[in-house]
Amino acid sequence: MPRHMLYLFLLLSLAALAWPAPAFDDGLPRRYAHTFILREQLDQTYRNELVTYPITFPRGQARPASLRLWDEKADTSVPFQLSGAEMDGKLLTRASVSFRVDALNPGETRRYTLYWDSSAKCA
Repeated sequence: MPRHMLYLFLLLSLAALAWPAPAFDDGLPRRYAHTFILREQLDQTYRNELVTYPITFPRGQARPASLRLWDEKADTSVPFQLSGAEMDGKLLTRASVSFRVDALNPGETRRYTLYWDSSAKCA
């Protein structure tokens, strides 16, 4: 790996470690996350839209009760629903995550991050 790529990788890794996860309702930390990025590119305004994303969880990481969805713009948790969940024992392997986006204005980008953990404390 070229030296400049290694530096970039290390910088991004440190930034991810330094970025604090939100404080969740149960007060427990989450070790894993996936961010859904919505970009409006059609010069339209959307209100109260239901969006659904499939997600595959790395093996052994995700207890269903540990999942929390965070709206980065509003800095708050968002209600969501799982469908089509596939399990390996008590852990999720795959599911679709559905949630409502309150507003997406022309040219706007919104980020929603799904946090989870494998700890039994979060279940």
